[in-house]
Amino acid sequence: MEYFIGVNVFTLSRLRIPGQAGYLTKHIIKQSSRVRGEFSQKMSFGSYQTPEQSNSGPPNSGSDLGNSLLVEKIVDEIMRKGPIDFAKFMEMVLYDPAHGYYESYGPIGWKGDFYTSEDLHSVYGEMLGEQLIEASELIVGNGPVTIVEMGPGRGVLCRDILAFLERRVPKVRSNLRYVLVERSARMIERQRELLQPFLSAGWSVSWCSGIDTFFPQGFTGVIFSNELIDAFPVHRIIVRNGVIKECFVSYEDERFVEREDDPSGAVTDYVQRFIHEQDIVLEEGVRAEVNLNAIDWMKSVARVLKKGIVMTIDYGYPAYELYDSKRSHGTLLCYARHRVSDDPYVGVGHQDMTAHVDFTALATVGEERGLAVTGFTNQQSFLLGLGVAEKTTASNEELIARLIHPNGLGRTHKVLIQHTGIPCPSLAGLKYRPFFDSSLFSKGGKYASG
Repeated sequence: MEYFIGVNVFTLSRLRIPGQAGYLTKHIIKQSSRVRGEFSQKMSFGSYQTPEQSNSGPPNSGSDLGNSLLVEKIVDEIMRKGPIDFAKFMEMVLYDPAHGYYESYGPIGWKGDFYTSEDLHSVYGEMLGEQLIEASELIVGNGPVTIVEMGPGRGVLCRDILAFLERRVPKVRSNLRYVLVERSARMIERQRELLQPFLSAGWSVSWCSGIDTFFPQGFTGVIFSNELIDAFPVHRIIVRNGVIKECFVSYEDERFVEREDDPSGAVTDYVQRFIHEQDIVLEEGVRAEVNLNAIDWMKSVARVLKKGIVMTIDYGYPAYELYDSKRSHGTLLCYARHRVSDDPYVGVGHQDMTAHVDFTALATVGEERGLAVTGFTNQQSFLLGLGVAEKTTASNEELIARLIHPNGLGRTHKVLIQHTGIPCPSLAGLKYRPFFDSSLFSKGGKYASG
């Protein structure tokens, strides 16, 4: 294990990999001159976008609320029950089975509204494949293993991982069961189409809508997710006169508006436990998100994994950074056609919504349920530890540089690895640490900004 303050172009030059480090250094320096413009939009909060696409503002005019059928459905909910909490609003916008963004709109990738690390280059899947191989060997040796990918999107990451395994360790096919957790019928159809060559070749790939019902007795293996938690519906809170208020969504004068009221008991408990008990003080007027779904997800993961590793990759921070006063407006953002907006009440159903992940909350809940923290790092350090520099060629150098750029995906995206039922494993992806693991639980444990 090596602790150091980030990874920069000078660190790359010390990797002693002739040629490859030079490629990455050149392109990181080349991108640095334009990085403030590009990465301050989506890259700072997730995926990369090109300069010509990084225009701020909502995807529609202020008078266009979005998908009329979805808007009608949400308005009907409000008229029947009164103002709804923001988590309910966000859930309907993204996941409504008939008209939600991910079901009826939701273009993902270069030609869509946003793209993620897996869309940049297949080397990202290859690096995850390397980590999965190492982790599986530590968990079961040469025995059968189950890999569970939660929130697989279009199936691109699964495709790239299986293609890598086919080339690298083809014999693993007979011992590997790959399970994709997906509740969208539309996305499952797309995933099946993309993965058909592997299904035809005899790879054991299956789908389920939830891990609790699919693994009633639990299982041994690896659970991983890539940019899943940030898309969970969140509650929104704000401090008024020193008191926490929750933001609710109403419909007035033919538009959605926010109304503040006392928070629910669950939100109050979350604030007390994961904010106040972390000695974090939210200043007057500060907005923040409360992700109750992330807590439930972590509990579910801990229930079903009897022996193995959990790997969570997403953009976010430890609590003391996430709720810092410099993020006084919270982290909720919307994306459409590679444009960023902070207005979730226009373009409803036509734009994605995300919020940064509280990794302290995930680690705390995991620890309480037997998932010990193996390590916490950022994407840059994670990929370099797995040997991404050795994969660099003249044809992919710029894309790989984007994956690890210190002012972009390389540092906004964090990797939390947890384990249960095995001794604390030594993993290549955790070779480099830009901060101590204790930074998850206290500001005093922070070694360097990630």
